[in-house]
Amino acid sequence: MAAVHNAGWDAAVVSSSDDADAGGREQRLYLFPGQVIPLLFAVLRPRSQCSICLEWRPSGTCIRCAKNRADHALCMECLEAYVERAGDLDAVGRSIDDEGRLTCPSCTEGDPRDCSFPPQQLAQLLPANLYEKVEKLKLNFLGEEQKEEGRREMERKKNLEIERIRNIADADERDAELLRLDLAENVLGFACPRCKQQFVDFEGCLALSCSRRQCGAGAAFCGWCFADCGRDAHPHVRQCAENPGADPYYASVAEFERHHRTRRERLLREKLSDKRPEVQQRVMRLLAPNLRELQIDVERLGVALRGGDQLPNRQNGGAAAQQGEGAAAAADRRLHADRVQQLQRQAQEARAVVERGARQPCAQQ
Repeated sequence: MAAVHNAGWDAAVVSSSDDADAGGREQRLYLFPGQVIPLLFAVLRPRSQCSICLEWRPSGTCIRCAKNRADHALCMECLEAYVERAGDLDAVGRSIDDEGRLTCPSCTEGDPRDCSFPPQQLAQLLPANLYEKVEKLKLNFLGEEQKEEGRREMERKKNLEIERIRNIADADERDAELLRLDLAENVLGFACPRCKQQFVDFEGCLALSCSRRQCGAGAAFCGWCFADCGRDAHPHVRQCAENPGADPYYASVAEFERHHRTRRERLLREKLSDKRPEVQQRVMRLLAPNLRELQIDVERLGVALRGGDQLPNRQNGGAAAQQGEGAAAAADRRLHADRVQQLQRQAQEARAVVERGARQPCAQQ
């Protein structure tokens, strides 16, 4: 059907045929003023492509972020899965913006937290249980704000403690206290290298990421050496010089703790080796409870600082790790052998005293 114009009146061509029935002529339907004749009826069903699963879905069942771009749409299934994962520890900094709103996973230009999903659309599309989870994430985020206030208060107290220490008259005591603070924070603790936030949980993968949003979205670091790796630590972890090589990315909790016990001993020795003996002794006394809690041999570390047995060195990767652990075991065996010899000498001396007493005549009454 085509529209034409004839002698000032609008007309529609109903058919144009050379058939005998049509008389070989065009049949037209003329429209007069005031008449409305529907010529076409169409149902439009717009569809959107999900940016995660790439499936085409009815647009009414998809959600777009505040940028309202066609390639920033999520279908219901992917949105629900995204909400479920948003509460994971390593996803909080990337999935929640500075106001506690759910962010768009497709915003890759600049900071991903610059765009978010409109809360009204989330309330309309999400099931009640998942929307409640979004609200809970927002409340948790606001709780993080309170934690930040706590961190700032701790930082203030730390600065006051540093100021107090700097006013100590005795130089050895002052240096020992300052060194204690440095070692407790940067050697004995596990912390993000970028923001210094402490962490205690290790779940197997050595490509770690910081959950603190002030650290930046997806801040990643190595679980072996704690090097800052930008936004993805996997390439570095695979080639890290401290990786023992058994698995490129994963380690058991026992392997992780054993590695860092050796690493802490090495770093303690490096940081204390050039200090005055008086400062070394004071620091060791101050840190002794912490070291024992971390299963670090305080006595062996003291022997190493006095120029005795060398502690393990992990700078050459897996081979160096085995050599270091072998050196530690050898040091333990030597200490044990010395102790056994000492006990044997004491036993021999005791037997000699007994024998001398037995040979002496009894006193006359």
